[in-house]
Order: sequence, then structure tokens, then C-alpha cells
Amino acid sequence: MTHKAPKEETSEDGDGGLFKLLVCLLGTVGMIGNAIVLIVMIGGKKTRKQITGRLIINQSLVDLTCAVSIILTYGYNMKPVQRYDVRGREALCYLLVDEILLFNSMNASTYSLMVITIERYMMIVMPIFHRNHFTKQRALVMIVLAWLAGYLWNSPPTLLTTSIDDSGQCIPFAWDDLEAQMNFGITYVTATFFAPMLFFALAYSHMGWVLRKRAVQLGIEANAAAPSGDQKTKLTKSQVNVTKTMVMITSAFAICWTPNQVYYLMYNLGYDLNFTSVGYLITMFMSFINSCINPCIYAFKLEAFRHGIRAYLQCLPSCRKQNQAESASDSGTATSHM
Repeated sequence: MTHKAPKEETSEDGDGGLFKLLVCLLGTVGMIGNAIVLIVMIGGKKTRKQITGRLIINQSLVDLTCAVSIILTYGYNMKPVQRYDVRGREALCYLLVDEILLFNSMNASTYSLMVITIERYMMIVMPIFHRNHFTKQRALVMIVLAWLAGYLWNSPPTLLTTSIDDSGQCIPFAWDDLEAQMNFGITYVTATFFAPMLFFALAYSHMGWVLRKRAVQLGIEANAAAPSGDQKTKLTKSQVNVTKTMVMITSAFAICWTPNQVYYLMYNLGYDLNFTSVGYLITMFMSFINSCINPCIYAFKLEAFRHGIRAYLQCLPSCRKQNQAESASDSGTATSHM
């Protein structure tokens, strides 16, 4: 998402060092949470077969990548090397100091969220077209494109403006042309945040209108229990559950990222802003929260995830008894051979 301005000197024993430590802890929470989501969702056979399930698995994978990138980037920057003009250290400059690995992963997360929104939109607004044309193969192509867009969109300008000077220091974001930097920044924040946000708002607004209209046509209230034989109502309730979950995911994305993106846009519009202030660090921390909040939303809202968690919890006692029985059997066999 945000590409940071040229770095300013900060006191490592002050707010900067504490901020990096807190970010690493947050990244660890996100890594554990998204890993749990991946294990549970992949473990569900029904989830793996569904297109929506596969897209959510991909979203968890890219969020896991974001969390790992947060740990690598900020963990390294807590104790960076002094010189980068040594063979092998150039990669540290180009991947971690300029934070391209981190923000490209977050771009991929945004575009993957757009893929889920497209699938939800077609499922609800154009169900026949979705059933006939939105295949697993096309979903896979869209997933690959989301990853490529996230990692390739801004890599060339970032790498071209990052260099190692004669003293071996890494110099990120050294633009020769201030106007070109501002134009790129405005285009970048529009393509990775404001345009996706507009798309989310329009898509989910239309989906909400269609679902309300469909509920009226079916003659049911939104909170009414559906008859067991009413397959159309069941399908609608399933759509509503997944869609509500994705609305919450998208809302969390908007809340976490808006302050940081507005700050970055103002910088590119020419405002003199401090990128080491406590206020800016708070906006950065909020944006990183987005990488670890999704598992919490899945746990409270997504039925497939809750069912998967219950299945794992129910399996634990039986699995433990089975292991104990196997251990006892192995022990008895060993004793008989002595």
C-alpha cells in the first residue's frame, strides 16, 4: 500500500525502536492467526471444493505472507547492517530497507480482496452467469493476476529509485524528479486504495440491494428461520452469511488503511508532513493490524471456519485416545519380544 517517503533519522532508543518491536509482535499474532485459518480451511473438504472457499484460503495465504513480511522487515530494521556494498547484502537493501517485500504483499492482499468481491458480486447479482462461467480455472487465473499485480505494480519504480552510495549506505526512494515522484505517488495510492475502495462500496451496495429484493420476493424476513426443504432460502442465507463476512473484512480494510493512505496522499500533494511523528506511526500500526484482524472476523462470522474449528476440537480427544492406544500396543509388542 503506502510507499514511504525518504527516511528521516530517528532515535532507535525512542519511539522508533518501540514501534518496531510492537509491529513485530503484531506480525507474529497475524502469522499465527492466518496459519490457523489456512489449516482449518484447507482441512475442510467441502471448503476446498468451493470457489469461494478457495478464494478465502488464498486471502489467508496472502495475509500470512504480509504478516511474515512485517516480521522480516521490521525485525531486520531493528538491527540493520552498517554497509550494503558487500556481496549478498544488496538484497537486504532492495527487499527490506525500502520495504518493497512488505508493501507488495499488502498490495496483493488488496487485489485478492477485490477478486473475492468480484466472485461475490457475480454469485449474487448474476447467479446464472456465475454458475456457467465462473469456473475454478478462471478463479485461479484471477488469483495469480492479483499476486502479480501486487508484486509487479510498483516494483520497477521502487527498485530504480533505490541505490547503494559510495559509502555503502542504502538510499531508498531517491527520486531525481520531485514532480515525477508526486505523480507516481498519487497514481499509486489511487490504484492500490482509493479505486479499490470505490469498487468495494459500489459492489457491496448493489449486492445488499439485490439481497433485500430477493428476500422480499421469497417472502421471508432476514432473521426468520428457513424451512428445511426450502433450498432457495437456504442458498440465500448462505450467500448472506459469506457476503456479510466479506463486508466486515472490507470494512476492516477501510478503517485500518484510510488514515495512512490519506496521510500519504497529502504528502504527494505537497504537504510538509513528518514521517517519524507519533501520528504517522499510529497510522502505520493501524494498517498492519489489517493483516491479523481477518482471522478474528472469520472466527465470529464465517460458518465454514467455525464448523472446521469444531471438527478439529472434537477430533482432539479421539486422536489422543488413538495415539495412547497405539503407544500401549507398541509397548506390549516390544515386551512380548523381550
